[in-house]
Amino acid sequence: MQPLLLTRVSVRCYFWALCQSATSVHCFITKENSEVDAVKNKIANLRKPLKLSQKELAEKCRVTRQTINAIENDKYDPTLQLAFDLARVLQTTVDELFESE
Repeated sequence: MQPLLLTRVSVRCYFWALCQSATSVHCFITKENSEVDAVKNKIANLRKPLKLSQKELAEKCRVTRQTINAIENDKYDPTLQLAFDLARVLQTTVDELFESE
């Protein structure tokens, strides 16, 4: 089975994507759709018990502190690779990291 190539797909789109085959993903919901906007992340809630600052989390994920801040405040959608990195550092899964309201 070939891996999905989702590196440029935002996490919000990923959760609402319909997989047609092992090599393609079709997203039918745009960011303007209220369902997509209802996806929230739990990064700050998971980061604080681990006593990780935004800067420390950013360094472990190889991004800037500003990127982590923007993600926590729903101003930036991480790439799928960054979502997996965040989940790894925060000792959780991507599914648990982002929740649908």
